[in-house]
Amino acid sequence: MNKFLTFLRSFQTNPLFTTLAIHAWLAAWLVTAFGVAFPAHRIAILVSGVAVASLKEFWIDHRYEVPPQPYKNAAQDFAGYILGGLLGVVTWLLI
Repeated sequence: MNKFLTFLRSFQTNPLFTTLAIHAWLAAWLVTAFGVAFPAHRIAILVSGVAVASLKEFWIDHRYEVPPQPYKNAAQDFAGYILGGLLGVVTWLLI
C-alpha cells in the first residue's frame, strides 16, 4: 500500500499531469456549458473549440510567450484540450 501511495503522490505532483488536468478541466467545463446552453450548435462548438485551442497553443503561445513555448509543450497542452472536449461530449451524452 505504501508503494501505491508513493506512486500517487509522485504522479499528482508531476508538472505534465497538472498541466494536462488544468487544460482538460477548462475544456470540459466550456464544452459542457456551451453544449447545454446551445444544444442545436454542439458540432459548431466542438469545431470552434478545436480551432481556438490550436490557434492559442500553436500560434499565440509559440510566438508571444516569453520565452517562446516549444511545440512539444504546445502539443501537450493541446492534448489536454482535446481530452477535455471528449469529456464534455461524454457529459452531453449523459445529460
